Amino acid sequence: MPDILTIELRRIAEAAIERSERLPAAGLVTGDEVAFVEPPTVSFVAQAGASGGIHVRGELDAHVRLTCRRCLAEYEEGLVVPLEFRLEPGLEPGAEDEGVFALQPDGDVVDIGPIVREELLLALPDFPECRAECRGLCPSCGINLNEATCECGSSEPDPRWETLRKLRV
Repeated sequence: MPDILTIELRRIAEAAIERSERLPAAGLVTGDEVAFVEPPTVSFVAQAGASGGIHVRGELDAHVRLTCRRCLAEYEEGLVVPLEFRLEPGLEPGAEDEGVFALQPDGDVVDIGPIVREELLLALPDFPECRAECRGLCPSCGINLNEATCECGSSEPDPRWETLRKLRV
């Protein structure tokens, strides 16, 4: 994970840490999880908490390439992912709550990269659509109905819906 996503425990005990930088996309996600149009930018302020924990507040600004679930066309979307979470000492992994994570320092630093990665993945749309009025693909011939009119004349009802049609009567 990039150094920007690590917090030095000695430094945060003295004063708040403020960062704003571009991240190498390969350091944030793996494989084909997310296709970035350009490297994302993360900005955050980390402060020491009263209980010995760390409070992080900021945002991740990413421009991603997605595939529409209706027409299968690729499109680009900008995401601004708010980051607000606490790292608390003494929490067991698994006993964490929403926005509260176990503080498990790796030596003198804490890596917040996995939390930022999780927030990004949760912010991605479950069902990406290039636009709300996307007409999708013709179920018979497969033509993109946003680009052309289908000439196959799909007038025969799909037999898989017959049971539901009988319920309407």
